[in-house]
Amino acid sequence: DSNPYYGVNPALNTATFTGFKQIDSLNNFILHPYVFIQDLKISLAPPALVRPGFNASYMISCENKGTVPVPAQIYFKLYPNTSYISSTATPILQTSDSVLWDIGIVNPGQNKIISVTIKLDTIIQVGDILNSYAQALPIATDFAPSDNNATWESIVRGSMDPNDILVDKRTIEYSTLL
Repeated sequence: DSNPYYGVNPALNTATFTGFKQIDSLNNFILHPYVFIQDLKISLAPPALVRPGFNASYMISCENKGTVPVPAQIYFKLYPNTSYISSTATPILQTSDSVLWDIGIVNPGQNKIISVTIKLDTIIQVGDILNSYAQALPIATDFAPSDNNATWESIVRGSMDPNDILVDKRTIEYSTLL
């Protein structure tokens, strides 16, 4: 995945080898920024399964695609009738419907990840859609703020059978090969 904010010098290097196990002695290059840009990107990995009355875990990833270090925060909006349980980072602010973390300086090319656990209230119905939302801050100084927001919809699942079992076809196919 190329980054349009950086250039490579030299742009081209040609080497000629006359035998095996030779090394190109002029293979040094430098990656340099064309411009100085703040550009954070947020990603949200949803839980595998969301069920009423149970916990669900998310992975929130904040990447610095820009060329300068950025002091960053992550905002996570809680769906109604869910509650924050824990995370791998200590929040600086927690309300009934959101959580905010200060993740410190994110250097260019660096990715910081927070794992978040929430609990779904039993009032949530099977078949409801759980909308998840995360945002990387700051927005005002970000070069491409459209990728500072991440959303995900998960269908709340459940079963009348307490022995409900989910099967993954790939797992079965793999285990029959062993």
